[in-house]
Amino acid sequence: MEKCTYCVQRIQSAKIQSEIEGRQVHDGEIVTACQSVCPTEAIVFGNIKRSQQQVFQVESDGSRLFVAGELNTRPRTTYLSALRNPNPEIKS
Repeated sequence: MEKCTYCVQRIQSAKIQSEIEGRQVHDGEIVTACQSVCPTEAIVFGNIKRSQQQVFQVESDGSRLFVAGELNTRPRTTYLSALRNPNPEIKS
C-alpha cells in the first residue's frame, strides 16, 4: 500500500529497531497514522507473506473486494465487505 510521509517514518523506525535487536518486525508493531485514528479498526497493516499475521488472515478470508478487480489489475488495496441480498427474488 502506498503510504504517506508520516507512515514511512513509522515503518522505517520499526524496521531499524527490529534490525538493531536482530529480529523481524512483529505483527502489530507498525501502526500507520490512518490505522491509529480509525475507530472501527478497518485498516490492517503487515506482511502478507507470514501466515501468523493478522493481515494474512484477513486476506485469506475471501470477503474482500478489489478496486477495479474485474479489469484484472491486482491492486494492493482491498476492501472487506459483507455482501447482503435484500431482494429474496434474486438468487445468489
